[in-house]
Amino acid sequence: MRNILVCNVQYPFVRGGAEILVEETIKHLRLRNYNVESVSIPFLWDPPSELLRSSLIWRLLDMTRYQYQSIDMVIATKFPSYCIKHPNKVTWLFHQHRDVYDLWDKDTSSLDKNNEADREIRDQIMALDNEAIAESSVVFTISQTVSDRLQKYNHIPSIPIYTPSRLWPQLHFKAMDDFLFTVSRLEVNKRLDLVLRAYAHSVQSLPLVIAGTGPQSEPLQRLAAELGINHKVTFVGFVTDEALVNYYATCRAVIFAPNDEDYGYVTLEALHSSKPVITMHDAGGVLEFVTDGENGFIASSEGALAKILTQVMSMPVAKLKSMGVYGSRQVGAISWDHAIDQLTGKAG
Repeated sequence: MRNILVCNVQYPFVRGGAEILVEETIKHLRLRNYNVESVSIPFLWDPPSELLRSSLIWRLLDMTRYQYQSIDMVIATKFPSYCIKHPNKVTWLFHQHRDVYDLWDKDTSSLDKNNEADREIRDQIMALDNEAIAESSVVFTISQTVSDRLQKYNHIPSIPIYTPSRLWPQLHFKAMDDFLFTVSRLEVNKRLDLVLRAYAHSVQSLPLVIAGTGPQSEPLQRLAAELGINHKVTFVGFVTDEALVNYYATCRAVIFAPNDEDYGYVTLEALHSSKPVITMHDAGGVLEFVTDGENGFIASSEGALAKILTQVMSMPVAKLKSMGVYGSRQVGAISWDHAIDQLTGKAG
């Protein structure tokens, strides 16, 4: 039996897709009789100097042995866990510290380009990433989108490993009822404000249901009221797995329009429920699965999104259902068996 440590970066009081993916990875490794534990260290990023200190903690951590047990492999995930040193380090990159990379280029980084100290921190993090990730025995990512970023900024090749949602066994098609659905953590990068504005400019023949919680909850509800659509939009907040599966099973279509998403389980969950996905041209990982006109719709602007929403709300159910079935077939082969074989070197 091999001893494996999964390196997890902890955000206290926050639970999202990355946390769930770590849990699922551990679960499926154990199902295959690996002896697995996670190592979690809280991550601090404010002030920016904490980024380097958080990296140093991982860099100084020696996990080749623990007491009398040898550690055969470590699986590093997101920044800065891949800074850990180990002779058999597999990096499965969820994402780097994007403020140093693409968000810096888009001028949406928390680091200030005009601040010399911030520029120096950025340079040091990039240098550390180049060194730490490259020393891995193999580098995987969670999507082609993440692989493309890693190649662009660090010139490091990698292999995407797609994984199914933890809801995979429960997801199903039930009906195409008269409502549109979206779910995510309510944060700026998920662009629910864009969705609300587009919906306000569409012919709102069907209501919109928004599930999820987060810091943008109240601002989004205020925006819906300002746009005069609060009577058509329902914010249901946190929903149980059972309720979420039912929303997927019964909605007309799923809207998911984040900004350059790393992967996006919402996309897979919608398609696996045989529902078409409505998204944006710059949604990142979502576009690895959605093909315009085949299993969903891709908008190039807010105005285009409004037109698509109007189109979907009036489109024959049979056409939408055929698109959903096509999407379900596309993602049906994604499995944990393949993912674990890749991570543990048994593929091929």
